[in-house]
Amino acid sequence: MTSDAMERARRALEEGRDDDLHAALAAAWRERRAPVLARLAELAHARSPAPFRARLDALAAPRVAVTLERFAALADADEPLLASWILRALESPPFTGPSSRPLLEALVEAASRLRDPRLVDRADAIARVWELRVTPKPARVALTKRLREVAQAIAAEPPRAATEEEARIEAAIAKGLGGAAKEARALADLYADVYANPAEDAPRLVLADALLERGDPRGELIMLQFARRDGTLGPEGALREKELLKKHGKEWLGPLAPVVSWGKGYAQSTFERGFLADADIILSVGKKLALVLEEPSWGVVERLLGSWREDVLDGVPTLLLHAPLNALREVELPARGVKRLAERGRVFARVRRLEVDTAVESWSDVAQVFPALETLVVMSPRGPSVELVARVLAGARVRRVVFDRWFLHPSQPYEPAASIDELVRAAAKLSATAPEVALVPVWSRMPKPPSIELRAKGGRYEIMEAAPSPEG
Repeated sequence: MTSDAMERARRALEEGRDDDLHAALAAAWRERRAPVLARLAELAHARSPAPFRARLDALAAPRVAVTLERFAALADADEPLLASWILRALESPPFTGPSSRPLLEALVEAASRLRDPRLVDRADAIARVWELRVTPKPARVALTKRLREVAQAIAAEPPRAATEEEARIEAAIAKGLGGAAKEARALADLYADVYANPAEDAPRLVLADALLERGDPRGELIMLQFARRDGTLGPEGALREKELLKKHGKEWLGPLAPVVSWGKGYAQSTFERGFLADADIILSVGKKLALVLEEPSWGVVERLLGSWREDVLDGVPTLLLHAPLNALREVELPARGVKRLAERGRVFARVRRLEVDTAVESWSDVAQVFPALETLVVMSPRGPSVELVARVLAGARVRRVVFDRWFLHPSQPYEPAASIDELVRAAAKLSATAPEVALVPVWSRMPKPPSIELRAKGGRYEIMEAAPSPEG
């Protein structure tokens, strides 16, 4: 017995009728929910976007309530592309806080309705992800229990095996869609090229062309953000850039979405040249970082913001120990962490600015870990002491050293470790190592006051005019 739907799919592929191909594969899926049919539907979609794509694209929303409402509108849909989308959403939930429970429940029930056999093998992995990401615990326990019940029910009634004729047609369709598979692999290679060469424009522009050919809006974002960088982005382009990021930004974070703050008024994450540049790590990141430490998409992040320093191993944030931060330009860490990174052979070749909490133990360690470092910022709660200035400047191997201090709040006053005059007099007695030194005065309101600037001259430091704006 041969499925009429499979025969229609074969003919549609041979005759180049892509919409009919999508419809026939969906019909075949409804007759026999085999993973191979879902895969063929994905390949057909990669070759030519399916009409159902627009309804899936609408599910990308910055708020859980909006996503849930739009997902509810698909309650009667029975499409292999929807089944694949649900699996991905279960494996990497777009929302995981207390308000996400109704959406996750809806996803599990939809998986039950669609009876996707792929869920059986993936249920354990999904449960492990939820263990680290979904809160609160009572909701997670209930959701996981229901997930396993659904997986067991599907396992009890597996799809029938393909007939010999169906298997032959499936193989023929897969061969006919081989170009789409190669294209998908080529696109993955283009992304990998961007991650491996984050400073280069060419890989991003090549990727943008490929995405635009596929009708993928991320290609448009890349081009718009290049225009912004080059100063040629007009008001309409700026509005379109904002619209794209609002609609797709969370989706484009990819595997980093669970740990990066996005779409909130306080979120500081930004995209540049089409990719995440400023990663604002969420406050409650906890164990979630463990799931994404080795994700290639860290390779384009230039600045880490937020609470990433809270997850520490051996005195060093685990992100710095494990993530492929090829593009990182600025970083903060405890001074003792420099030695730990050196011992582990970590090198951040593009970091230009390093902020530490006290004097580093070894300038050779700094040079090993951060070979392109230009500015060292020493951030002290009460400001630097005379002894700290002397220790830091002894053998400094950077162009600029900045001694900064915390904001002086009226409710939490502090006595500075040393006055600016004391620090200037102490620096004047030192042999000049760094060409530039900046001392930030006590401050209690924004903006910060201008820093006191010292310059190396004749082997000693001389005071210059105060900088017009603080540097760090």
